[in-house]
Amino acid sequence: MAKKTLEQELEFYRQDGIVGLYYSLNKKLNELSRAIDSSTIDFSSRDDKSFERLMKAMVESKSIAENMKWLRTEFALTGDEEKDKNATRRPLIEELSRNGN
Repeated sequence: MAKKTLEQELEFYRQDGIVGLYYSLNKKLNELSRAIDSSTIDFSSRDDKSFERLMKAMVESKSIAENMKWLRTEFALTGDEEKDKNATRRPLIEELSRNGN
């Protein structure tokens, strides 16, 4: 593996995964929102599973939103992705051990 590739991979692992996870989940919820808005349900068709998929998405989105709220509160995220990515934080292992006590 080239030195530049290794340096890029190392930099990736130095990033705060919690911040990345929060903003990735937020982007996926926005995509889900657009999909729900654009969906149509054909109640006259027995084969149309749109309603079942919509209900599943609604249930799953609640769980995702609750987890996002917890992440945002627990790790003092601001809602500003760049600011949060550049903030100095303790390593994840220290955060998890602090929260476990």
